[in-house]
Amino acid sequence: MKLFDRFVKYSIPAALFAVGLCEPVRANNGLRATAAHDFDHEDIDIIDFAEHEFINSTNHELEHDFPNDYHVNITMSRQLLPVGQLTYNAVSGMWVLPGVSVREIARTGSGVKLVNGGTSSTRFHSLPDGAHCFSKSDGWICLSNSEEKRGGGGVYAMAFNSNGDPTAFSQKLGGTTRNCAGGATPHNTWISCEETGRGYCWEVNPHNGETKVLKGLTGRTGRFEAFDCETIPNFTKTLTQADFLNAMMIKLFLLLYRVVHVQAYYQRSGGTEYFVTEDHKQGALTRKVGNLNEGGSLSYLVFSKRSRTYTWSNSLNDGRKSAKRFYPGSEGVTVHGNDLYFISKKKKALFKLNLNGNNYSQMRTGNPMSGYGAFTSGPDNVHSVGAHSLYFTEQGKTPGVFVMDTNTLRYSTVFQFSGKGETTGISFNPSRTIMYACEQRTGIMYEFKAPGGTQFD
Repeated sequence: MKLFDRFVKYSIPAALFAVGLCEPVRANNGLRATAAHDFDHEDIDIIDFAEHEFINSTNHELEHDFPNDYHVNITMSRQLLPVGQLTYNAVSGMWVLPGVSVREIARTGSGVKLVNGGTSSTRFHSLPDGAHCFSKSDGWICLSNSEEKRGGGGVYAMAFNSNGDPTAFSQKLGGTTRNCAGGATPHNTWISCEETGRGYCWEVNPHNGETKVLKGLTGRTGRFEAFDCETIPNFTKTLTQADFLNAMMIKLFLLLYRVVHVQAYYQRSGGTEYFVTEDHKQGALTRKVGNLNEGGSLSYLVFSKRSRTYTWSNSLNDGRKSAKRFYPGSEGVTVHGNDLYFISKKKKALFKLNLNGNNYSQMRTGNPMSGYGAFTSGPDNVHSVGAHSLYFTEQGKTPGVFVMDTNTLRYSTVFQFSGKGETTGISFNPSRTIMYACEQRTGIMYEFKAPGGTQFD
């Protein structure tokens, strides 16, 4: 009997994994099966990005699956902005890439200067934070959050003509508290997240001004930070009864003999996945599958304790425990290709979840750098731009905006202030020739134009 038990415990599971029956899959036909397997494993060698040398560790503080020769003479694969010495802009008090022009667009407490020579009756809001630009027939609209406390927050809209000149400014959402970041939906609306103890996520239509509280997006109140989403491809494969029975038999067999711990979630496609972070020491990253508000299913990110894998659990408590241990104080989140990136400011870490499987990776933000500048303070929001770039904001002694090439994992500086503060509100016009960003402490919104009409990418 003991011999049979050993055979069941080792030989059969090995054979099953060898033929791929228990591999986590996310087929391009839209059926996702996510499984987490907790294996005993030995200590692993990982890269110390600051020192460029290997150290031995069993914790999850550093990335360990990047190429070992990442630091040797790598050329940026797609760097449309110049990398090199920064130029000091005395008017704004920032260091900026050569050739990038800087213009003040608005300042807290003052009306916005409009292209017709007038000034908006609505004053530019205090504590500007998350932002996004939406196209319209004759230009674009930039929605911007206000992180004011005690019902003084909200969402504001600045309209621009096709030349990038402000034409109007107004408030779209009021009476909310600490509207931090957010994100855009596939149907061109803005999600604004309240970062307060009993906060909600709000949907704002930039064109008609309609607003709606989305209680079903997270299923709870919380200190919500940021939002992003992805559309799952249409489901094309038809599952036969035999496919279903085989999958259930394999799962039952493994669970009965306790070979591995399996958590699997299956969703039919043709819908959308929504992701929301929560800035709290136990703030679980939430995934909503289905409708944006009502209906659908909620699950929470749980990292394996023994391997670099993850699963989506139906238990909020499990998600909170995992957040406390692995990703406390999660901030920005963005979908980039087939990966989901998000930030833990407390750990100064960038996480990357492979949405095609169930593995994840982790690295410290800010290293290595190309050119000048230093991304060493608290990483805040992250934005996917183009095919190869992630843009970051920062809170700390010398905050700036930084861009990481996702192919080489190297960072470069777009601009950086010489004094303490916080950069917020990264957004781009539809052609990505203009970037907007704010310095929250002073409440100033800036316009950045790339040299020669090139794109921010």
